[in-house]
Amino acid sequence: MGVENPVLPKSLTWEHVLDVRHWTGELFSLRVTRPPSFRFRSGEFVLLGLMLAGRPLLRAYSIASPSWDDGLDFYSIKVSDGPLTS
Repeated sequence: MGVENPVLPKSLTWEHVLDVRHWTGELFSLRVTRPPSFRFRSGEFVLLGLMLAGRPLLRAYSIASPSWDDGLDFYSIKVSDGPLTS
């Protein structure tokens, strides 16, 4: 049974998680797909999120991957009961 994606504002895109790695009990990384037209410079951040109750819950994450990479890498700490980090 598939779940349909709601319509997003033009500033947001649907991407897919490619990999999640738990480096320690408190640190993890995730790799997501990158839209072909997305350009960035080192040190910039993006908003990542999940749809909850039909609305996006967004958090800022610094991009850890180089600008030429096909995917986007992010690191985060785990936060108990955090909707994006637990």
